[in-house]
Amino acid sequence: MKQKVFCIGFHKTGTSSLANALQMLEYSVCRRLGSLQDLIPDNNVIELIRNHKTQEILKALKPYDAFCDNPWPLFYKEIDAFYPGSKFILTIREENSWLKSVLQYFKNSKTEIREIIYGEPSPIENETIYLERYRKHNAEVLAFFKSRPEDLLIIDIEKEENQWAKLCQFLGKEIPNQEFPHRNKSKSNQKNITETKTSKSKNNKLVTFLKLPVQDKRLLIETTALLFIARLLVLFLPFRAIAKRLGEHMTETTRQTSSLQEETTEKIGKAIRKVSRLTPFRSLCLEQAIACKVMLNRRGISSTIYFGLAKENEALKLKAHAWTRSGNQIITGAKGRHQFKVVSTFGNTI
Repeated sequence: MKQKVFCIGFHKTGTSSLANALQMLEYSVCRRLGSLQDLIPDNNVIELIRNHKTQEILKALKPYDAFCDNPWPLFYKEIDAFYPGSKFILTIREENSWLKSVLQYFKNSKTEIREIIYGEPSPIENETIYLERYRKHNAEVLAFFKSRPEDLLIIDIEKEENQWAKLCQFLGKEIPNQEFPHRNKSKSNQKNITETKTSKSKNNKLVTFLKLPVQDKRLLIETTALLFIARLLVLFLPFRAIAKRLGEHMTETTRQTSSLQEETTEKIGKAIRKVSRLTPFRSLCLEQAIACKVMLNRRGISSTIYFGLAKENEALKLKAHAWTRSGNQIITGAKGRHQFKVVSTFGNTI
């Protein structure tokens, strides 16, 4: 197993920049709760965190080798015990600068994960609480790793002048011949460098694609083509015509799959999530589900598509969602699916 790397700094301390840097060092990075929820489709991640069921989370991290953003700062001690030999990175930032960034970015918004971290879902009118929690976390991390400095890197990405040197020395990696990434800069800074960064980003993506093994290239090309075809089907065919090709109505497939099939479905899921973020056409849950179903069918792997409905507001307006399952894995549409009541399924057994 590749050595795992966990960023245990709080949000708004350069975690996005660090995630991009780790990706440039060829780590597979799990970011944010949405990516984590995809790994544990049959459980609500927030509830697992709230109920301190960290083991259920930690044993599901096989597909990734680096982790940034929430919820990793919350249980670094459990991570250290579960994955001995891991590396930990504490991203820090000057306190006033951090608090100002938190207030500007989150404003009045409220989230369950921030309520778990701080006891209050919004930073507005809770500035002292947020700042004290930030200080306490950093102090506790330093105390925990006091006798093991080789396992913890402390870095202020905003002020550090030699980020690559410090990071790569810690991880035992060669320094890339690329500029260290900086994400979520202020709008004024973004305005000056947007065109340059966009150009570099396109070039980097092209270079990364060209370096991929032929099999991975074929998978990404197949995914793009099938998402496009799925979009055309959604645009030009009535749903009943599409449904005939999805499988047997109101049936579900078995939850038993082989380890080889699980590995294949993981790769397909990652490819669909990656490509759907980049397509110039809409590639949302329905398009992803259709493309996924076709890709699995081509490989002789059975799957089920689920369709769900939920109330969007008090006016009883409904919203819909689609997701796919093969074995015990939710491959597409895992995020937010627990909000929806299943109204229809289409299963096929190969």
